[in-house]
Amino acid sequence: MFVTVLYIVSYTNRNSNAILQVQHLSSFFCNTRSSSNNFTDIVSLDDYWDWLQTIFVTGIRIQPWYNGGSVGNMTDFLNDKSNRIIGWSLMRQLRLSRNSSCRVPPAFRTLIDSCKDSYSFSDEERQSYAPGWLSTTNINYTISIRNSFIYRSSDELDSYVYWGNHGTYSSGGFVYEFLGNFDEIQENLTLLRNLTWIDERSRAVMIQLNLYNPNVKLYTSVTLLVEILSTGEVFPSFRIDPFQMYTEFHDFSSIFYMVIAIIYILFIVYFTFIEIYSIYKLKKKYFRKMRSYIEWCMISCSWAGVGVYISRYNEAQRIGRYFNSTNGFQYINFQFATYLNDVLTFLLGFCCFSGTIRLLQLFEIYPRVNIFSRTLHRGFKEIAAFTMMYFLLFSAFVILFYLLFVSKMISCSSILLTAGMLFEMILLKFDTTDLQDADPFLGPFVFTLFIYFCVLVCFTMFIVIIIDHFRHVRSEIRNKETKQPSILAFIIGDISKRLGLGNASAKVHPQQSPAIVITRSDPPTPIEQLPSKLDELILALDRVHTICKRLDEMFGLEGNGTLIDATFHPQQRRRRKKHVVY
Repeated sequence: MFVTVLYIVSYTNRNSNAILQVQHLSSFFCNTRSSSNNFTDIVSLDDYWDWLQTIFVTGIRIQPWYNGGSVGNMTDFLNDKSNRIIGWSLMRQLRLSRNSSCRVPPAFRTLIDSCKDSYSFSDEERQSYAPGWLSTTNINYTISIRNSFIYRSSDELDSYVYWGNHGTYSSGGFVYEFLGNFDEIQENLTLLRNLTWIDERSRAVMIQLNLYNPNVKLYTSVTLLVEILSTGEVFPSFRIDPFQMYTEFHDFSSIFYMVIAIIYILFIVYFTFIEIYSIYKLKKKYFRKMRSYIEWCMISCSWAGVGVYISRYNEAQRIGRYFNSTNGFQYINFQFATYLNDVLTFLLGFCCFSGTIRLLQLFEIYPRVNIFSRTLHRGFKEIAAFTMMYFLLFSAFVILFYLLFVSKMISCSSILLTAGMLFEMILLKFDTTDLQDADPFLGPFVFTLFIYFCVLVCFTMFIVIIIDHFRHVRSEIRNKETKQPSILAFIIGDISKRLGLGNASAKVHPQQSPAIVITRSDPPTPIEQLPSKLDELILALDRVHTICKRLDEMFGLEGNGTLIDATFHPQQRRRRKKHVVY
C-alpha cells in the first residue's frame, strides 16, 4: 500500500503535457524546424544578432490572426497565442573586466596589445558605463539603451547563479529589457548592435523569460544562452523547464491528492519510528544489513521532499502575490522555483527507486525468487574487489585517452566526456572513425587494448564470479531440508483463522517440492560419494550375514558340536530381531 501511495504522489507531481510544451517552445524560439536562423546552428555573433532580430522578437510580440482579425486583450501573449509572458523578457550579459588576469607573453607584446581570458567570478566586469562602453557620452539615448550599459546586481534582478556547458555564471550583469512594441524593440536592437553591446569582452549572453500556459496550467521558465569562449567559438544552448507551482484544492482530484499526501506523510512518520526503534534494539547489527540503508535512503529523501515541496509552495505564493500586485507588468524570475522543482523531482525519483526495492522483502519466503539478492550477498567480497580493480583499470584508460586526444577530439576535451566516450565503447555504440582520424596508429591501437582488457577479459571475469556464486546458491536452495510453505495458502489460512471461517487448529500444509534430478558434468567428490559407499557396505554386510545364517541352519551346530534347533534358539531369535531392526 505504501508503494502505491508513493507512486500516486510522484505521478501527480508530473504533467504529461510538459514534454509537449518543451517541444513546442524549442521549435518556436529556436526555429529548429528550419535550416535558416536556427538558434542551435549559431556560430558567430552576426548569426546571433540576425536570429535575435528576426525569430525571437517576432515570437515575443503577438501578431494579428492569419485572417487579419484582432487579438483583443491578448497583447501580453506570445505570437503562438497560447503562452502569456509574465512580466517581460530580458537579455543579460556577463563580460570580462578591463583589468583581467590575462597577460600577453613577453615575446609577443610588440605585436599583441592585450588578451582576453575565460570567464571567472573574479574577472567579471561590475563597473557601469555610458552607451558604447565609454566613460561618458554627449549623445542622448533612450532609457532602455542607457540602462543596458549599467551593471545590476542579483538583488536588483532577483536572479541566481546559472550553470552553462562551459562555465558557471554569476547572477548579476548588464541587462537589456524587451519593453515596447515590435518596432521599438527592433530599433533598440539595431542600435545596440551598432554600439557593439556584445564585443570581444563578452563571455555569456542569456535571454530569460517566464511564461504561463492557461490551457494546460503549466508555468515555464525559458533560458536561451550563448557562451562566447576565449577561443572565439560561439556555443548556443537552451533550457526550457515547465512545472506545476502548486495544487489548488477546489475539486475532487485535488482533494484526493491532499488526502494521499497526508497518508504518505503518516507512512513516513511510522517508518521513521520503526527504524529508530530498530537501531535501539539491534545496535551495531542494524548497520550490517543492506536493507537498513535502503530504508534510510527512502526516509531521508521523503522528509527532504516534504521540505522542498513546502518551499516551492511558499515560492509560488510569493510569485502569485507579486503578480497580483503588479498586474503582471513587472519582471518575475522563475529561476529559484525551477531549481526547487528539479530538486523535488530528484527526491521523488529516488523515493520511488528505494520503495520499489523494498518490494523484494515480500519474496524472502521464496528462496528461488530471492536468488538474486542471495547471490549478491554471498559474492559481495569478490564483487567489491573486482569493482575496485575494474575502476582502477577504467580510470587508467580514461587518463590515457584524455592525454592522447584532448586536442584532437571534442569527446575527449574533458575527463567526464572521455569517460562517457569509453562507456559508449563498452556498449559497442562508438564510431571508431573519429579515433582513426585523430591518429591512424594510436587510435585503433588503444581502442583494441581497451576492448580486450575492459570488455573481453574483465566482463568474462565478472560473469564467472556471478555464475560461480549463483551455482552455489542454487545448490543450497535445492539441498535445503526445510520445505517452504505456500505464501498463498498461508495468507488464506491465516485470514480464515482470524475470521473464524475455518478450523483454528488446522495447519497449513507445506508445499511439496517436486523431485529434482540434478545432472552434473563434473565427477562427484569423495565427500559426495560417501553416502552411496555406505549403502553399498551395508548391503554387503547384509549378504554376508544371510550366508552365515544359512550355513548354521544347514549344519544345525553350535560352536561345541551339539545339535540344536536353530529355529527356536533364543540367541538366534535375538540375532534375527537385531538384523531386522538394522
